[in-house]
Amino acid sequence: MQQAQAIFYGLGAGFLMSILLGAIFFLLINQSLKNGYKSAFPIALGVITIDAIFVILAILFTSQITAFLGSYSSHINGIGGLVLIGFGIVQFVQEYKKEKSTIEKGSLYMTALSINLTNPANAAWWLSLYSIAPMSTYTLDSKVIFGVGAILGIFFTEVAIAYAAQFLKTFLSIAMIKRVNKVVGIAFIFLGLRLCFSFIF
Repeated sequence: MQQAQAIFYGLGAGFLMSILLGAIFFLLINQSLKNGYKSAFPIALGVITIDAIFVILAILFTSQITAFLGSYSSHINGIGGLVLIGFGIVQFVQEYKKEKSTIEKGSLYMTALSINLTNPANAAWWLSLYSIAPMSTYTLDSKVIFGVGAILGIFFTEVAIAYAAQFLKTFLSIAMIKRVNKVVGIAFIFLGLRLCFSFIF
C-alpha cells in the first residue's frame, strides 16, 4: 500500500514541478516552437539527470545538504542568476529563422542540465519533499519509488508540454514567434535578476 501511494505521490509531484512557470518551462515552449516537440527530449533528459542526483542526495544526506544550503544558498543564487541572465541575453538577441534550428541535442541537454543544477530552489524542493510527511515516514524502498515516480512524471509532463506547444505554431506568424523569443529571453533575465538580488541582499 505504501509503495502504491509513493508512486502516485511521485507522479503528482513530478507533474507539479513541470508546470511551474520556471526557466525550463519557457525553454520547452521556445524549443518546441522552433524545432518541434522532439527537441524536448534532450531538455527533459538534462532536467531528470540533475533531479535523479538530487533524489539520491536527498535520500542519503538530507541533513547535511540542508546545512550546506543554509550556509551557501546566497552564493548558489548568485551563480544561478548569472547563468539564467546569460541564457536570457542569448535568447533575446538571437534571430528566429523560419527553417528549423541546427542546435545540437547535446547543447540542449547541457543547457537544461546547467539551469537545473544552478537553481537552488530545485534542491530545496527535493529536500523539503523528503523531509515532510508522508515521505519522511517512508521506508527506503518507498522513498526510491517516490523519486522514480517523480522523475518519470517530470519527463513525460515536459514532453507533453512541448508536444502541446508545437500546435501554437500553426496560429503564430513569424513576427509573433520572434516576440515569443524576446519574451522567453526577458523571462530568463528576470528570473536570473531575482536570484542575483537575493544573493546581494
